[in-house]
Amino acid sequence: MKQQKVCERVIICLLLLSGLSFAQVTVAPLCSPRCQFFDSNGAPLAGGKVYTYSAASTNPQTTYKNSASDPAGQVQNSNPVILDAGGFGDIWLTSSAYKIVVTDYAGVQQYTVDYLTAQPKTGDSSYLKIDGSNFPFSQNLTLLGAQGTATASANYPSYTFEIDGSYWNSAAAAKDRWILQDVLGTGANPASTLNISHTGSSGMSALGLPAVIINSELVSNSPRMTWTGYGGMNASGSSIHAFSSTVLNQITLDKPITVTRVQATLLFAEAGCSSPGGITVTDGTTVAANLTFSNGTFAYDSGAISINYAAAATLKIQTLATAAAGCSAYPVSQTTVEYKMQ
Repeated sequence: MKQQKVCERVIICLLLLSGLSFAQVTVAPLCSPRCQFFDSNGAPLAGGKVYTYSAASTNPQTTYKNSASDPAGQVQNSNPVILDAGGFGDIWLTSSAYKIVVTDYAGVQQYTVDYLTAQPKTGDSSYLKIDGSNFPFSQNLTLLGAQGTATASANYPSYTFEIDGSYWNSAAAAKDRWILQDVLGTGANPASTLNISHTGSSGMSALGLPAVIINSELVSNSPRMTWTGYGGMNASGSSIHAFSSTVLNQITLDKPITVTRVQATLLFAEAGCSSPGGITVTDGTTVAANLTFSNGTFAYDSGAISINYAAAATLKIQTLATAAAGCSAYPVSQTTVEYKMQ
């Protein structure tokens, strides 16, 4: 009788162990070391609830507890996972895609994240394949090439990382693609260049950045440049401003620009003029600014303006069509045109 009971217990243990072995799954953390959730005001979601479903569904999908204490992935979380007072939860996912729905303690939904997968484990190709074939939305992301390991005689560039969009080209769906790659030069301390290129749509392609810092200096989104013209004396010693429509400087544009300000500073102010001098900035059709001088005044400013000029336009800084006349002292000017690229 005793032997029969021992046998029964051994059989039960073996059955339990065999059942446990079938329950083992590979898990990885939703976030590390632990997930903390927040409400819409940024406060920890104390007592909140995290519901887990299969991606794009309302079918509950299991999560697990810390794999360090449970490496076999056998201890399941409740669904929902109840967060502690700090809004923390111990949530480990399988390799399947999840939909996560987060509510507060009262069940008021805070947000939903769909098609979520576990963070990849280093060296574990079951989580992230190097060719990108198992990326979420892998149809839009591609890794190409084969990165070598540097030797004494050769450095190797990174994989080419391609990000694809899809647009309608009037006949069919077509790919619009941005391509990124780290390209290395030669030697023990090679130059490193991040190449960014674009193919696809023939419309304007632009890299949108909120800010750019170059060598610790912030570059604004519309850097200004300047162009100047000097109005002094001609070869015979007469003031340039005594002559109408005399060109002080000119430039033919190879790219379109926007003139944003025109300023003139007089080294010598005019005096006693019956007809004032001045400066105009124009391409012969569109005037950016007319600055008319007055007796005894040294500084002139158009204020902020926005006047566009096309590529191939010839832009001139010149005296006004009506020249200064009757002056006891004629002006000598320095004109600055501020502009930006379109």
